[in-house]
Amino acid sequence: MFMDTQYRDEPSPADDLLAAGRALQPEERLMVEVLALACADLRLRARGVEAEARREAAHAWVANEAEHWPLSFVRICRHFDIEPTALRDRLLGAQGRCDGRQPQAA
Repeated sequence: MFMDTQYRDEPSPADDLLAAGRALQPEERLMVEVLALACADLRLRARGVEAEARREAAHAWVANEAEHWPLSFVRICRHFDIEPTALRDRLLGAQGRCDGRQPQAA
């Protein structure tokens, strides 16, 4: 388990959703938490096999274009009226896109 100090101190896009003052339904809170975890894992500063695996899984989840599972990056973005490509570019920045593999849960 990683401590919070392992993460960069930057607000994530998920924080923007929570700060919008919108009352979230339980399933929406789950969507936000999935997105928040992926954002945190992308910013993970820890080193080692487990940290790298978490960063790679988060990167793969964000980069994936699939919409067929309920908690996909694209479906979560569209649910909250966020353009997936714009958020993906913001999250991945200069990292670019990965190979689009089907990710495990982020």
